[in-house]
Amino acid sequence: MSCSIKELGVVVGYRCNFKCAHCCTGHNKSQGLTAKEKLTVISAINRYTPRTILFVGGETTLYIDSINEILSAAQGLSGSVIKVTTNGYFARTVASALDVLDSFKKLDWIQLSYDRFHAEFLPFENIKNLYLACKKRGVKFCVINTIGSPLDLVGLKKIRDVGDFKVLINKAMGVGEAARNGIEYVYPSFDRSVLKRSCPVRDKIIYVCGRGFSVCCSNLTFETDLPIAHASVALHKRSRIYRLISGMTLGQLLNKSGLPASQLPPRFSAECPLCEYIFTKSRLLS
Repeated sequence: MSCSIKELGVVVGYRCNFKCAHCCTGHNKSQGLTAKEKLTVISAINRYTPRTILFVGGETTLYIDSINEILSAAQGLSGSVIKVTTNGYFARTVASALDVLDSFKKLDWIQLSYDRFHAEFLPFENIKNLYLACKKRGVKFCVINTIGSPLDLVGLKKIRDVGDFKVLINKAMGVGEAARNGIEYVYPSFDRSVLKRSCPVRDKIIYVCGRGFSVCCSNLTFETDLPIAHASVALHKRSRIYRLISGMTLGQLLNKSGLPASQLPPRFSAECPLCEYIFTKSRLLS
């Protein structure tokens, strides 16, 4: 068992000032990390010294105090990259963006979520303001763009024209609010190549506010009562779910589950919906 963590994600809380139709964590939660949970996260950071620590939400900048509390108590962060995913609401001007960036005890990378869903709430000029603020502070910047169909790729040129940064493309999956609103990337048919793939985040661990440590950052953790999350990294790495997800391809998991491999619907071309189907419809975790 590895004694290191490549990336530790931390869901610091679910509160958000947007109500995006494709939100993966949903709009019905408001809790943030408890004092006990913060100590748990700090202990994990000190023990495993993750190369990257990624804070996500909800809207993370609503939880800066909690993030700074964790960073202040964590040891040996000089070799860790601190990333924050944000909706960028605060970047009304470059100056207001700088104020928020400067409020973090340590910050190396900003990931801005922007797509046609976020565009309902976020003025486009905020992208440039945040990009310029990051450039001034030497903070890396990228945009995460979620698409519901190939047609959404049309808007990428406008984003890329803002500056010299990467735009990462995610396909909308039927999780959280996206599932409830019927927003999901539509595949024309089932792509069997997914059976040769493994969980895309199997080498990472996430602490999910209110649940615990998990390798899963999708519906299995947020929407089910299956034993997916655990009180410590060590317990999770010894768990059956971790061994299965980290050690097998989706095709191998499907075969082990005993579920039929024929006539799978197109939506199972994406790893997370297929993984959810395998674990919720089988007795792999019984």
